Amino acid sequence: MTKPAIKQESFEIAEFGWNFIKNLRSGRYTTASLINELVDNSDDAGAKKVWIDFVTKKGESNKILEIVVADNGHGMDFDTLKGSFKIGYDRANRTSKQNGKFGMGGTVGCLSVCKNKLVITRHKTGTWARYYDLDDVKQRNVWGSNHIEVNKEMVETLNSYLGKDNTGTVIILRDLDRITNSNRSQTQLKRDLGLTYCEKLETGLEIFINSKKIAPNDPLHWDNPNTIKLHDQKITGTNIRIRVVSVENLPVGVESKVGRMTRSGGYIFRNDRLIEKSIFKSDRWPSLWDKS
Repeated sequence: MTKPAIKQESFEIAEFGWNFIKNLRSGRYTTASLINELVDNSDDAGAKKVWIDFVTKKGESNKILEIVVADNGHGMDFDTLKGSFKIGYDRANRTSKQNGKFGMGGTVGCLSVCKNKLVITRHKTGTWARYYDLDDVKQRNVWGSNHIEVNKEMVETLNSYLGKDNTGTVIILRDLDRITNSNRSQTQLKRDLGLTYCEKLETGLEIFINSKKIAPNDPLHWDNPNTIKLHDQKITGTNIRIRVVSVENLPVGVESKVGRMTRSGGYIFRNDRLIEKSIFKSDRWPSLWDKS
């Protein structure tokens, strides 16, 4: 069948309804992968410091009421903030040195864990705030968000992280109806952030969880003389680097017997950010080494 003739003026814009949003909420994002997406966005905004705070109910340390992610990057102007709530937002000024690519992670990741998201941002052009409420989205049966006026409390929240008049962004996630509340998950998050952003943490980026600074945790033990460096290649024309190591010779104490196997394998970094780890030969990676 030949392609039908279409009148340009007949094009109709389809809106995302509640069933689509509900389906997005059951996606692949965990609390840890969401935090990684937000830290990526902070790093893309030129932040040197990122604060992650888990606000818990008084007397109930496992009951998380809010997750706050703040950074001292350059913030967002009004249009960029509005666009950041769009699913699949394409930033006009995105560069190849930034990890945010598809305009999905920040919004869809938040949908995966919470019903309410408030973003307050201070940019050289002004201070703005935007909000989504899934109860409102469900009632209207269409995806959307609200521009809200910045009040004194929001300014005080910005200042508490950034200092007076400094640029940056604060994201507050509330009504965490799809999050696992456990201190163990926060402990694991600290470890994962140390691994994922190891190279960035060693070159100036600082990340704090509830005021505690995250230490870099090199998954490859690259600078240890006992590490066997099997491969180190920068992919031409990209910001991607592939490294393959064996840490079987690391002494016990530096890495356990199980840890030596877990840490061996291939690692892929994009813009010095770890995106895949411990890769061995498989259908997807046929040219890599066997686990043995």
